[in-house]
Amino acid sequence: MKMRVALLLVIIVTLAGKTNSQLLPDFNPEKAALTKKYVRSGFVDFAKITSAPFSWQQKDWLLFGGISAGTALLFTSDLEISNWFYKHRTNTSSKIVDAFIEPWGGDIHKNYTIYSIIGYYAVGLAIKNEKMKKVAMLSTKAIIVSGVLNGLSKAAFGRKRPYQTQLTSAHIWEGPNLKGYYSFPSGHTMSVWSVASVFAYEYKHKPWVPISAYSLAALVGVSRIHDNDHWASDVVVGAAFGWAIGHIIAKQNNWGLSISSVNGTSTAGLALRF
Repeated sequence: MKMRVALLLVIIVTLAGKTNSQLLPDFNPEKAALTKKYVRSGFVDFAKITSAPFSWQQKDWLLFGGISAGTALLFTSDLEISNWFYKHRTNTSSKIVDAFIEPWGGDIHKNYTIYSIIGYYAVGLAIKNEKMKKVAMLSTKAIIVSGVLNGLSKAAFGRKRPYQTQLTSAHIWEGPNLKGYYSFPSGHTMSVWSVASVFAYEYKHKPWVPISAYSLAALVGVSRIHDNDHWASDVVVGAAFGWAIGHIIAKQNNWGLSISSVNGTSTAGLALRF
């Protein structure tokens, strides 16, 4: 446990060191705090996400079609993929997954992602880094919205998990129910990808951040198949939904300031976009 906490602290402090050098306005605790405006913005984001298809452009529908086609293809291979992971799972791989990967999307009382968001906000508060606080607050919205949408989706589809079918069939769907058949889509994957998407969007000018965030999110998804908790299609759909949720919340940013530096031939300053 001490090693896990130390690892989280190293990640948070490293990110703090990388982001604190940015050009930022004077610290104002009201810009990134739990205010009525922030709470209201969560409902606005939820409405924006659920109504997004009504405003999609051609490229959006093409992307949706590609993901749907890929998911349909995975449906035909779900059983084979899960059986492969089950046969190749070892004690070593299980220990690594249980200790360092699965907890990033685990239950609320042992969720590394939630701990990291809290830590990231705390460090931002301590060193007066407004960007860090804003990213932590956006990530909080992303993980809450993804949790609500994931819960509704799970109850609506009622798909049995691999261990609930003893890997005999990947297509047992009970439809809307509350019987505990909550395989589709993967909640762990969806929540981690939503937060990874926020970090990737906010720090897209630093390539190592998107690469690290998405790599970790991908490992969490693979761990769910490895642990026999989800089918591959559950993970892919969870990742797609999570990415979209985080991207929309970060891009819309209907609550805080979007801070970026401005450099020209004879000027330098800040651009603050509301």
